[in-house]
Amino acid sequence: MASSARPALSATPVHLSDVHLTGEWAIAQLRNQEQLMSLNMTELACHFTTTANLTSCSGQKNCLATGGEGKPRCTPLPGEMGLGGYYGHYQGHWLSATAFLINNTQNATVQAHANQL
Repeated sequence: MASSARPALSATPVHLSDVHLTGEWAIAQLRNQEQLMSLNMTELACHFTTTANLTSCSGQKNCLATGGEGKPRCTPLPGEMGLGGYYGHYQGHWLSATAFLINNTQNATVQAHANQL
């Protein structure tokens, strides 16, 4: 008969914010931060804001919705996947990568950039 007792843990869990990268890992983290910070938030969110009629889309062939008439114009980031390439899919990757970066580094500049979205 199998025992229902849980095995003892051989490792102690740590919070991600307690982990500090060094060497090549720190360089990779810095490159990720530079890429995340380089994206224009207005362009990244253009598909969402036009769908909500908060803006109007000025990209001829890369707009999912035209947006609100007379609203501020935005141009979406060009997507490698064609129409809507940055709609949802890339935003999800951006959000999770940025959340991990903020949690790990406590970088106020990255936090402020993320709050723009």
